[in-house]
Amino acid sequence: MRPARTAARSPAYYAELKRRNAELNLAEMRAGEIELRSMPRYVLVELTQGCNLRCPMCRSHAIGYREREMPRSFLAEVVEVLFPTAQMVDIRGWGESLLAPEIDDVIRAVDAHRSQCRVVTNLSFNRPATLDLLADVGAMVDVSLDSVHQDVLGVVRQGARFSAIDRNLRRLAGRYSSAAGHGSLRITATVQRATLAGLNDLVRYSADLGGIPIVLHAVTLSADDPNALTGLDDQVDATIMEAAREAARLGVELYAGSRFGRRVGIKKDIPFCMHPWSYVTVGYDGSVGYCDYLIGPMMQYSCMGDMTVEGFTQIWNGKPWRDLRQWHGAGHLPDDQRYGPCTQCYAHRNVDFEDLFEPRLERYLLTGIPDGQAPTVEATP
Repeated sequence: MRPARTAARSPAYYAELKRRNAELNLAEMRAGEIELRSMPRYVLVELTQGCNLRCPMCRSHAIGYREREMPRSFLAEVVEVLFPTAQMVDIRGWGESLLAPEIDDVIRAVDAHRSQCRVVTNLSFNRPATLDLLADVGAMVDVSLDSVHQDVLGVVRQGARFSAIDRNLRRLAGRYSSAAGHGSLRITATVQRATLAGLNDLVRYSADLGGIPIVLHAVTLSADDPNALTGLDDQVDATIMEAAREAARLGVELYAGSRFGRRVGIKKDIPFCMHPWSYVTVGYDGSVGYCDYLIGPMMQYSCMGDMTVEGFTQIWNGKPWRDLRQWHGAGHLPDDQRYGPCTQCYAHRNVDFEDLFEPRLERYLLTGIPDGQAPTVEATP
């Protein structure tokens, strides 16, 4: 999995290249351009679809790391083509990337290109040196943790060991608190029937670790799934509001990544999503998409092409991607069956970290758990 070595460039070279590309990309996105001269500023690289856990909300059977792994030669191509202009490289996908035998080399390759490294991880393993490296390079680390109770984890994240997660999270929290870097550490928690009762305990656990921010996300489950929130709107509202009060008391930032119940996380209507202009996802098999939510099985809705068959620039400005930008930029109406997940996202998801790329989106962040009205918006983001 080790990326091939390319000619070394100075940090100043990459910094200037990214600055120029970001400036051009932002201008093209704000203008609603359909064909771009700029390159993606956010790059997700799916190193594997394998995972050490089997979460019912995610997959029905275990997938070994080596079963669906990005070939080393293809990873080298992705590094060469996309890393130089990328401000952020997300080394994740529909799997646990930190299981990669040579993950440290990948992290160093991201850092060598002066890109912000990001990863979403379950932390249920033993790789202390890799965790230290993530902190040392100032990575943005999101830890998937829905409960501090082992019995609950046994239901929603089968195979997870809270003792290992706790040990690793405390190590990261200590490393980040003593570092002067630019990284960040967050807990991302799914809200399901099984996790509701322990939400306050998760908030208190975060406070014990120094106040790690928590982002709550809804998961899509069938109505007959035992963990679905169907019919629990009032309970969901009351539970999350109570957790918000506890978080405020303890100084923990609590965010609504999506809407819940009837009152929590009410969507702020951004004019259009920036992902079609600034984001790219590259699957382990070469498939190319445009959204970090539409990975794994959801790639069927977002696949724009295959980098093992054609060059990236052909895909980036190919007709499927131009049509996508046209639809989003024109107000994402009328509904188009090709972009059904996008329609759902506009209705239910909130700004996560997109404001790092488009400062105007900062005002759309749902800090805390508000239940007020959406603000008046401008014609462009």
